[in-house]
Amino acid sequence: MAKTLGDQRQLAALFAEHMLGDADFFKKRENEQLYTLQPVRDQGADFRFRYDWDERVQDVKVQQIVVDDGEYVLNGRRHYSPWTLTCKDNHDAIAQLHEIAPDLNLSEVQVVSMRLVFQFVINEDNFPVTVRINPPHTATISDRTLEDAIMELLTRNGIRLPRQADTAAIAAE
Repeated sequence: MAKTLGDQRQLAALFAEHMLGDADFFKKRENEQLYTLQPVRDQGADFRFRYDWDERVQDVKVQQIVVDDGEYVLNGRRHYSPWTLTCKDNHDAIAQLHEIAPDLNLSEVQVVSMRLVFQFVINEDNFPVTVRINPPHTATISDRTLEDAIMELLTRNGIRLPRQADTAAIAAE
């Protein structure tokens, strides 16, 4: 068993080389972008989550949005934003952000993460499900019961990106 991160990576590379014929297989998977908040950047304060095709969804609320200045490389070193702005609201954090910072153009900043609350109604019972999107790899879902529906909603709204079928198929073999 590998005890250090370096040993774990070396073991993964050896496994990938011998079993899959590609030592960089897992590095490629780590670099694959699964989620994006680009639709929020593109639409800014006008962003609305679409869900009209799923009759179980009563509402989708953006309860938190986190933005910063992104990262950049200077003299070969990676630098991160010196500021971060987190805006929370029970109904529409994007509208609240626009209200408190009207000159902030979302297309000019990095949208770091967003917390959504999906309000499902099934058999007249309410099921709120919280989803936190943290690109490029993470979507955390508070209740996995409706995961398939949530993934479909994220995909149709341009937040969940299609997976690269070739690497997924290789891993499945």
